[in-house]
Amino acid sequence: MRMPGSIGDFHRNGGHALVVDDLPLTSDDVVIDGGGYLGGWASDVLIRYGSRLIVFEPMPEYATHLRRLFGGNSRVEVIQAALSDRSGEDTLSLETDGSTRFPRTGAKTTRIPLVDVSEFLLSRQLEDVGCLALNIEGSEYEVLDRLINTDLVARVRCIVVQFHAINEASQTRRNAIREAFARTHRCNFNYPFVWESWTRIDRARTG
Repeated sequence: MRMPGSIGDFHRNGGHALVVDDLPLTSDDVVIDGGGYLGGWASDVLIRYGSRLIVFEPMPEYATHLRRLFGGNSRVEVIQAALSDRSGEDTLSLETDGSTRFPRTGAKTTRIPLVDVSEFLLSRQLEDVGCLALNIEGSEYEVLDRLINTDLVARVRCIVVQFHAINEASQTRRNAIREAFARTHRCNFNYPFVWESWTRIDRARTG
């Protein structure tokens, strides 16, 4: 709460509630959580809206935890893989909630499967995704670029994303994605490199 800049502003203005409350969701919607971790965001969305959740989590121990957490709940599907702009495999550097596909000096690593986000939407015939949440430690750029370049971003009603400063190009890439978003979505709030939220223009609030 006392921190300066975007992270302090985010917490002073509501913090976690900002990325959970007032989403344009109902129990009929499909929600994709691109980084399940321990299931906090997914659990809150399930309780508030009753939506059907597809949760991606590449780390084996966290995926196992999520299956136990949501075990027996037919409205939650856990996929042990990372969303990406391609299908295949990659190396994940292991650092609890900061695990990333971008190499970290001295970090232990593991191989993980990748799922092309666009191929996934098409294969599941997901014409209207209620919300896509991305807190995926730098991989958000490729996921969102893929959705934009295939014009499938228009299928996503709400996007909640945490951009990460992974290298010197991060600011430029974020700016380009935001410019593309603005053609189909309206920004609800923006705390740079903390959290931001966008709602498709046909569902965004007016006034």
